Amino acid sequence: MSIHAAEPLSIEALSTEMTALVRAKVEEAAAWRGVPVASFVIEAAAKAADEVIEHERIIQLSRADAEQIINLLDNPPEPNAALRKAAETHQRLIRG
Repeated sequence: MSIHAAEPLSIEALSTEMTALVRAKVEEAAAWRGVPVASFVIEAAAKAADEVIEHERIIQLSRADAEQIINLLDNPPEPNAALRKAAETHQRLIRG
């Protein structure tokens, strides 16, 4: 996940970044909703942010994948050599 920090944009600065066509669409949509352009833009941005966050936080699995994970949790395989070596190293380094 990558989060980029940027300087905050005022509505005026954001407005200058919009093309005339986008600005006209936003103004029309805000008028249809009966809200100020700034309120419309903030609401739309918040909704888009919620959608992105939900998409990034939720992992969707097929039924077969979910069943495989449940089966592995219920019936874990025997540790292989690499896992045993890692456990021994952990025991030696962390637990003394």
